[in-house]
Amino acid sequence: MNLIQLSSKNLSFSPYCYLVEYDYISAMQRILLYLLFLIATVIFFPGTLYALRKDVAKIYFEKAKIKYEQNEYDSTIYFARLAIKHAPGNNHKLLGQVYYELGKAYDNKAENDKAIESYNQCLKHYKIIKNKGGIADAKLGLGWVHVNLGKFDFA
Repeated sequence: MNLIQLSSKNLSFSPYCYLVEYDYISAMQRILLYLLFLIATVIFFPGTLYALRKDVAKIYFEKAKIKYEQNEYDSTIYFARLAIKHAPGNNHKLLGQVYYELGKAYDNKAENDKAIESYNQCLKHYKIIKNKGGIADAKLGLGWVHVNLGKFDFA
């Protein structure tokens, strides 16, 4: 039996897998090989899992920003929530940015309570890393929500 390297057209997940004698593999075999590849990656390179989560969260965050610029606030909220779900808990800069974007979307939808909650979460994350610009943005967002509510003393 000869070992052959499959090309990327045969396996959508990795061009580096080797199989015995067949150019075609079933979907179940493909899934199993992919899972084996992921398990091996996590075992031999433990930092990879953190990096993957961080990258996925960044992709969702970028998608949320694009949707916000297109005035699609429901989609912005959806992708921002996905970014929060996938972001590692100690990545305070990314979480601060995501909560700020989420606060802007809620503010534009006039969901003031949710906007205040998002801006407060943003403020919390930026305070942890002492990001003065982020703290200022979060406080500005909170101020605008209070202005919209007519609470000028809080603004």
